[in-house]
Amino acid sequence: MKRSLFLIFFFLPTLIFAQSVSLHATYSAYSVGDSALVTVSVNSGGQNINTVSGTVAIPDGASVSSIRSGNSVISLWVNKPAVSGNTITFTGGMPGGFSGSGQLFSFLVNISQPGNLSFSLSDVHVLLNDGSGNEISNLKLGSLSLSVSKIEAKPKAKAEVQQAAALPTDTAPPESFIPLIGRDPSIASGDYFVSFNAVDKGIGISKYQVREDPYILSWFGITSGWNEAQSPYILSYQNWGSTIEVKAIDGAGNSTIGTTEKSFSNIMLAVIGMVLIVVTIILTRRFSKPSYRVVRRK
Repeated sequence: MKRSLFLIFFFLPTLIFAQSVSLHATYSAYSVGDSALVTVSVNSGGQNINTVSGTVAIPDGASVSSIRSGNSVISLWVNKPAVSGNTITFTGGMPGGFSGSGQLFSFLVNISQPGNLSFSLSDVHVLLNDGSGNEISNLKLGSLSLSVSKIEAKPKAKAEVQQAAALPTDTAPPESFIPLIGRDPSIASGDYFVSFNAVDKGIGISKYQVREDPYILSWFGITSGWNEAQSPYILSYQNWGSTIEVKAIDGAGNSTIGTTEKSFSNIMLAVIGMVLIVVTIILTRRFSKPSYRVVRRK
């Protein structure tokens, strides 16, 4: 008995803290015509990680109808989960690191074929937040097998399955965020750029758009259009002061705009200063000319 208890407690930490990336579904048995919600999760095994990438294989008889990453522990997607053929590929990071167990993303599949549908993971890499990007070597990958019957489920049972798998309508916009103006010699030869990252708890961020409005043009009510963008976005007006707006748009079309200001560059400030000095000198000379009175002699 003591030996059994010893073995249980000896192996328990390994079972609890095993580093893994796994697949889960609401149920294990479905019928043709059902929808299944599959969740991809990571367990860091008590270690601090900052990058996860991989591929999910989708079996024949299941088609992906939507993907959501709003509740993900990943805050910065290098490659957002996207369907390509019968696979979903993804690469994302957690600036500052992450330790624990959490959801990477979820996807909804429509089932059209009976039998056993097997979902699997491949080419998965989890990097440690150790400053060197070392990879977890003993990573365990979990697969998912769903049993699908040919006979249609009873209306009530089918409705329960569909309700459990259905994704609620996303009506909430992305959370507020503040874009940051930066400049680094390693990025675009030291040009000014704006970096941004918004969080959406629903479907997830679909795209970003950026608008630059130079001060002088905006004073006259002239505004520019929106441009598709990725962070970091190199600014078009490197020397002019401007208002920068970044629009984060989620998969449902909800949007939030973050705003920041970029000041004039030192070169432009020097030019403006010289122009003001010249204008001041010209005006001073113009309005300070001595006036002459004609005095008639008697």
